[in-house]
Amino acid sequence: MRVITRDGQNFLLRFDRGEEVVAGLQAWCQAEGIVGGTFNGIGACGELTLSHYHPYDKEYRDEIIEEGLEICGLQGNVARLEGGVAVHVHGTFADDKLRVRGGHIKRLVVSVTCEISFRQLPDEIVRMHDPSTGLNLLA
Repeated sequence: MRVITRDGQNFLLRFDRGEEVVAGLQAWCQAEGIVGGTFNGIGACGELTLSHYHPYDKEYRDEIIEEGLEICGLQGNVARLEGGVAVHVHGTFADDKLRVRGGHIKRLVVSVTCEISFRQLPDEIVRMHDPSTGLNLLA
């Protein structure tokens, strides 16, 4: 992952082929001390783990996709969680027949490039576990 440009608290980031976006963003934010931010992105991926949360079971159900997909849109945020950094991201993806899939992203490996517009927030954002939903919600 590279920082292409920075303007104050706004960054343009680029991930290259083979890089994993969720873990890469988490590591970058941890290294930079960023504990509050929002982002969006576009690009292409070759490996993807999408999830859908089932509130009655309080569990995610994963679908692993190993094919070339266009990243139509990523949107997410970064917050502090239990002393670390949590990256929460959702996305939409199109296959070669222009069929769209989307959901919560657990893993995304770039096939060509992924361009992320990241805005660091001035305050720390915190997530805390909510027993009634089973999720780590913004506090």
